[in-house]
Amino acid sequence: MSTRPDIDDTQAELIDQRIGQTFAFLRDVLANPAVVEKIPSGATLRHRDVALDREQVVVRLTAYQAPPMPAWAATITGATGGRRRWGHVTTWHIPRPNGQRMRFEAVGETADAALDALETQVRRAAEVALPG
Repeated sequence: MSTRPDIDDTQAELIDQRIGQTFAFLRDVLANPAVVEKIPSGATLRHRDVALDREQVVVRLTAYQAPPMPAWAATITGATGGRRRWGHVTTWHIPRPNGQRMRFEAVGETADAALDALETQVRRAAEVALPG
């Protein structure tokens, strides 16, 4: 419940969600600094959490666009659940028959389009690798 008269409860919930996603992103970067090697300095970021119930995993996606980029790009920046080491997620991947890891990246004209495309990739890969 918002205590400010100029912010309704829906806006307050969205603000809380975005603050939580920002802190999760910062934790992901601290745990795996290579995450920021993909993201250009000065880029605008948008985040989305994708729950994969069958695996009990939440995959964190980040879309980014820097001024010289013609489109938004999206990548996986972290996950909760899955394999853990010292209480932090160290890996999340879809097993492949050849033992290689799949790369998940997408582009779109908007942040939502890039995140939608990446979410589709993640969900399809999880369904194929872990049939119901």
